[in-house]
Amino acid sequence: AGWVEFELNTPLNYNGSDNLAVIVSSKKSSGRYSSALKFYYTSANSGATLYRRLDGNSTYGDYPGTNTGTLSTVRPNIQFCFAGDPTACRDVDNLAAGDVETHSAKISWTPMGSETAWRIILSDTAVVDFDAIAAVDIDTAYVLSYAFSGLDADKAYHAYVQPMCGGSDWSHVSFTTMPSCYAPSNLNVDPSTITSSGATLIWEDTNTPAAGSYIVAYGLASVFDLDDNTSYQTEFANDLSVVLSGLNASSVYKAAVKCDCGAEGPSAFGSVISFTTACSNITSLPWSENFNSLTSGIPNCWDNEEGTTTTASYKWNYYASGHDGACLRFNSYSNGSGNTNFLATPTIELSAAAELSFWCKNPAGGDYEVLISADGGEKESLLIGLTGISDWTEQTVDLSGYKGQAVVIYFKGTSNWGSDYSGCYLDLDDVQVTVKSGPTALDNVSVDADGVQKILLNDHLFIIREGVWYDAAGRRVEVKR
Repeated sequence: AGWVEFELNTPLNYNGSDNLAVIVSSKKSSGRYSSALKFYYTSANSGATLYRRLDGNSTYGDYPGTNTGTLSTVRPNIQFCFAGDPTACRDVDNLAAGDVETHSAKISWTPMGSETAWRIILSDTAVVDFDAIAAVDIDTAYVLSYAFSGLDADKAYHAYVQPMCGGSDWSHVSFTTMPSCYAPSNLNVDPSTITSSGATLIWEDTNTPAAGSYIVAYGLASVFDLDDNTSYQTEFANDLSVVLSGLNASSVYKAAVKCDCGAEGPSAFGSVISFTTACSNITSLPWSENFNSLTSGIPNCWDNEEGTTTTASYKWNYYASGHDGACLRFNSYSNGSGNTNFLATPTIELSAAAELSFWCKNPAGGDYEVLISADGGEKESLLIGLTGISDWTEQTVDLSGYKGQAVVIYFKGTSNWGSDYSGCYLDLDDVQVTVKSGPTALDNVSVDADGVQKILLNDHLFIIREGVWYDAAGRRVEVKR
């Protein structure tokens, strides 16, 4: 018997009528109702109390009205004891900053009692010793806001309000003024301008009037850091775009732009974007790829997006066991029957007569085809029907007919949804393109009036006089036939 006391420390702004409810809950360890659970009570107006009894339930109603219960004309005895007058000198409520501009801002608040005068402090740092800072006093109950002017642009401020009645604390709100020069927005790279060595950046300027002068920072993504001006290069622009040049091929770059608003100063850098430069053509032969540097996926500047295979792991991808180290593999076992996938090499410029060679294996998978596209034209088949190949086998293809053209070579896999788990895979390894030697590489043969032949062999000039071969310098050379 006796009062059960609870200390309530969370402030509540009671409206005097209907925003306060008290729930008294009691539970036996068995979880069942007992008539031994009793409260001292006092008569009350009808409907002032709601009670509910639940057996075997570990939860209780949160607030009256949210659960079914029984109205009563009595209530458990409840009293509130306050330490002093609860309406005297309380901290302000709802302190907020608004109308924040470049050089001005406004704060407002709600009194919690009968306070009529206020002290206000504004600082550009968080205040620790309030007695050391001069405050502005406002002595009127009707002004519940204060406007600041003459502020610095794009700067963080701390505002504090305290009732001038003693015993209350300072309430705090922070805000940052608007910049006098806004950063560019919607920075992007024009995808149609991306090359192996450059790209064009475009953006928007929301300043009025427009800044008209811009500073562009760009650099390799692996080191780019706007806090370190040694990690990026800068370009200056007087328009809403800039052309970047001298970039590395097949590399990821980051870039950001800021406005130069003259007397108003520069803005902060806007959002950072990333873009990747295009792959450069292969211009030197021989060229080869053995896939041994891979741990997943396909080599940089190769492509395996074309085809009807949609599951990424079924496409041409890294496989650990190849002809010599790793290789690439196409899944013809799990992949739906008839699904295709094209594996494309980088673009190769064939300045001389050349030959393609590669190693492949396809014990029980679907069709394995090799195709070529010259100067962006349609694909032409080079090899077809590479099936039933149980062991690693080298294949060679003469590319002499494509001399002087830029070609892409495609390895096409077609799934047969085969049942041989170990054999229904198409494997590729040790791809290389080399300059083709021998008589088939002869070009531009001419004979003068004296019967002297001039032959361009693999881009080297030879002269044949009376059956003897000489180089362009006149030195005799031996020719093996």
